[in-house]
Amino acid sequence: MNTACKNTIRQLDIDGRQYSFSDQGEGPAVMLLHGFPDIATTWQAQIDALVLAGYRCIAPTLRGYEESSISQSYFVLDSVEDIRAIQKQLHIDKFHLIGHDWGAIIGYAFAAQYPNALLSLNCLAIPHLSIFNQGLKEVPKQRRNSAYIAFFQLPWISEWWCRRNNFSFIEWLWRRWSPSWDFTQDDIKPVKQALSQPGVLKASLSYYRHLYRKGREASQAASVKKVSVPCQVLAGENDGCMDVRLFEILQRKKPFLADYQLHIIDGAGHFMQREQPEKINRLILEWIKKFQA
Repeated sequence: MNTACKNTIRQLDIDGRQYSFSDQGEGPAVMLLHGFPDIATTWQAQIDALVLAGYRCIAPTLRGYEESSISQSYFVLDSVEDIRAIQKQLHIDKFHLIGHDWGAIIGYAFAAQYPNALLSLNCLAIPHLSIFNQGLKEVPKQRRNSAYIAFFQLPWISEWWCRRNNFSFIEWLWRRWSPSWDFTQDDIKPVKQALSQPGVLKASLSYYRHLYRKGREASQAASVKKVSVPCQVLAGENDGCMDVRLFEILQRKKPFLADYQLHIIDGAGHFMQREQPEKINRLILEWIKKFQA
């Protein structure tokens, strides 16, 4: 059993911004990236399992999800460079990357930019973005599922709507995206607290707004480039954010140049790592054990 299981919260300076990250365990490095609306502690069940299996787990708080890292720029490649900076400052040669939601998008782009830095990739809940436009054509329901992205383009109004009634819209998203998960206030309260910090809600919505801003082209190109890193994709059968049929298109197109596999998680929604931690832990561990340094 690994004895270095203490959770140490550390900080790094990246271009004048302070980034917090959880650092637990010893052994081959695993970086875990959260998405929206969520925070780094979403991975605690996975971190516990990975640490016990002999891995070092690093779970950063993404740019803008704390006051100290708020920026004016939230392109995907900005986050890619944040992860690269963490890797370099911690003197990590190669690592396994696990991403959920926006963390998965960042993971695909990181693999495109720095394939030699990764041993393996796990992407949860989001298909490779190269199939997304085709997915909108073949799965009309996805247009409705993704309508929140258009709403988030509205400044002030979308922030007010998300914040009103103690973030009731965020709770609604959790219920809609993971309809089979009976989450508690203890589950969502830390997320609300994070989004309540000055400037953080606006920052988290800015990831979506930068999808349409000038300068997005390089991030888009990285996000749709074929992946040359061994990649496992996990999708929830009942995901109300990303229709599971999108992953059928992924199976046909397979924008992967190295080992690849897809698992549809029965009965799970968007937050599968929280809903079915034991199953997700097993799949992740089985995958990363195949690709050691």
